[in-house]
Amino acid sequence: MSKRLRAPRLLFIAAPLLGALLLAAPQQAAAVEDELTLSLGPLWADQRASSPEGQGGFGAAAWLEWHLTDTWGLTAGAQGAYHLSDPDLMLPGLQVYSAWLGGLYTLDITTWVPFVSLAATFYNADPTLKDSEGEDALFGLRVGLGVDWRRYRWFSVGAEGNVHAFLAEVSNYPVYVTALLRFNLHFEL
Repeated sequence: MSKRLRAPRLLFIAAPLLGALLLAAPQQAAAVEDELTLSLGPLWADQRASSPEGQGGFGAAAWLEWHLTDTWGLTAGAQGAYHLSDPDLMLPGLQVYSAWLGGLYTLDITTWVPFVSLAATFYNADPTLKDSEGEDALFGLRVGLGVDWRRYRWFSVGAEGNVHAFLAEVSNYPVYVTALLRFNLHFEL
């Protein structure tokens, strides 16, 4: 085998190994106060208000997080999801939009940043979501748990799960569940 062929082959082997080593290299943890995070992401949602079997759907979310300290922050955002119709259960297609405002606790000490959130949520749905008594369900609580991989201080990716309960029936919990991927941009203020 000629030296010409060995050099490119060595490059194709060495480049991915070098890339893997760079990604695996430890990064300095640096929790930041007074930071703004802009996030977008696709989501999967399941609503159980109309049927115990649930009604799955897909959508997107956008939100802001303002990290007041290295652990505490505020979060506000909106999401929308379309839930597919289910002829077997006689469920029509359902569009659910929600907006939330709440608090956030993060543990930003490594490149993996776990967090938990609690937020008051407003729901708008077509057709309207109903509680078990047939009343319109407009307000609820949203509890979230997730983790971000913050390899760089300016960008991170992660995953988050949320469970929702209507304020009229907090004991009937959860009535709405969302899981989403997070793509985050971070800005120091």
